[in-house]
Formats: sequence, C-alpha cells, structure tokens
Amino acid sequence: MFNANELWVGYHTFILTDDNGCTLTDSVEILEPEAISFTDSTLTVSCNGDTDGEIYITPLGGTPNYLVIWDADTTSSQIALAPGYYSFNIEDANGCVLVDSLEILEPAILDATAVITSELFGTDGSIDLTVTGGTTPYTFDWDNDGTGDNDDSEDLAGLISGDYTVTVTDSSGCMTSASEVIDSQVGIEKLTSESILVYPNPSNIGIVTIQFEGVISQITLIDMYGRVIGVPTNIEEGVIDVSNLESGKYLIQIILNDKSITKQVIVQ
Repeated sequence: MFNANELWVGYHTFILTDDNGCTLTDSVEILEPEAISFTDSTLTVSCNGDTDGEIYITPLGGTPNYLVIWDADTTSSQIALAPGYYSFNIEDANGCVLVDSLEILEPAILDATAVITSELFGTDGSIDLTVTGGTTPYTFDWDNDGTGDNDDSEDLAGLISGDYTVTVTDSSGCMTSASEVIDSQVGIEKLTSESILVYPNPSNIGIVTIQFEGVISQITLIDMYGRVIGVPTNIEEGVIDVSNLESGKYLIQIILNDKSITKQVIVQ
C-alpha cells in the first residue's frame, strides 16, 4: 500500500513501476465537502423593548453531524432574545468551523400624536391622530363611545369640548395611548377688526407681528383646512414665527381680554 498525505483538492497522477520496469499511469481525484452554510429563521421582537426574539439555525454543507455553539450554549436555536447581534459557530464532524452572526430586530416605539382643532361654533372640534412605530396595521379605541371595541376610526370630527383618550393597538398586540383635550371658543365675545392689527400681511420675512392693547391669552395658527398647526407660547410681544410654514393662506385666532378674533394672513 502506498500513501500520499496533505493533498490538495483536484486530480493527482501517479505512476506504478514493478520490478520488471513495467509501469502503470493513472490518476485519482481528491474531493472536498461543500462549505459549511446554514439557513435561519429569525423572529423579530414583538414590541419595542421586549425580549421575545427567536433564532433557529439549520446547518448545511460540511460533514454531518454538526455542533452549533452560542457562547456556552450548544443548541441550534435561541429564544427569549433582546434586540441585537448574536454570534455563533457551526462545527462539523471533521472539525471544520463556520463563524457567523444574526441580528434580532425590534419595531420602533409605538407612538401617537395629534393635531387638535378647538370647538369654535359648536360640535366642530376635531382630532387628527398620527401613529408611528410598531407594526401595521393599527386598531383604535376611543373612549367617547365606550371602550374595548377597537373598531373606531383613527381621527375624530364633530366633537364638543372635553377630554378624549385613544388606545392604539398594533398587529403584534403592542399598545399605546394618548389623551387629548378639545377646548371650546363657543360663547367668547368677538373683537372688532379695528382693535387688532396684523402686519406685514402678506409676510415674506418669516414673522407676523400682532399689534394690540391688553393681554393676549392665546394665539392659534390654523390652516385653510381648519387644522390647528401651532399654538405659539411666547406671545407677550405679539411676534409670531411663520418661517417654517409653507407659502399660502392661514388663519390666526387671537384671544385678547377674553374676546376673540380671527385674522387671515398670507405667508409668502
């Protein structure tokens, strides 16, 4: 028997010669197993901050049997995982090793914000809700018609003043809630146009100045669809920043000395 060691993959030619000088030339092929690989199934964390991610590994290639090593663990799967990367080794029967890692993802934080339109003339308040994060689709449960039904619309209209709370549930069962307040301007005495001056109008300098006498308690910016787009807080000087508004027409509702007036302003 003749041996040859440490051969590379491929064909190797050899010559046999007997005592009479007769020869035989032939070749043999050295094969190799397929490279170690794997298929995986990963389950994303259900809700942001949870630890219920899962990873399942199925080794392929190489030479069975396999050993899957996660740190000190030697199982082919991992459960109850937090978001992040998880490294593992796959070792086959010949001691060949594949090193790799997989990532467990998580959805963004489920959040709900709202744009509020106050009740101006009676039962005309509205809530325009925007939901981000989680996993779509969402269901909505507003408390103005009872709770627990999860069959309400995302937005509400035709509202009177009061408190409104919504619970949003995503397709993974994650939940968030938001509470909004509809204010009422019904019954507030109206100011005359002559008592308030708004300038420049049109404005192309990024600000609008309100000239008045008395104490302004609230200024509300409203677009031409009736949506509240801003409630400035620094109103003592009567200067309103409109630099972040797109060009167009807007309404400025002013409450001064417990009286109200609405002025149209054009932003250029």
